[in-house]
Amino acid sequence: MVTNMGRLLDSKPLCRWAAEHRERDLAVVMSDSLHRFVVAEGVPGLPREQFARVQVRATELATNAWLWWVTAPARSPDFLLRPRTPRRRT
Repeated sequence: MVTNMGRLLDSKPLCRWAAEHRERDLAVVMSDSLHRFVVAEGVPGLPREQFARVQVRATELATNAWLWWVTAPARSPDFLLRPRTPRRRT
């Protein structure tokens, strides 16, 4: 499983998408089985229309995978932008 995830991350469809969308901060690729169990089941926050099926062919791997994109460039949540206040040790 770990080897296949590495192959998905290095896949031509993901690399091509990232190169064509340099303004995006995030690219996600997921296996077909994960997509079936999570996205296709309608988990909130993962709109099905934002996923595209792609064919991945790599060393010892030929499978469907799914690319996910968001409709706007990713933005950092507010809590990441606020300065961190050090905690006091008690």
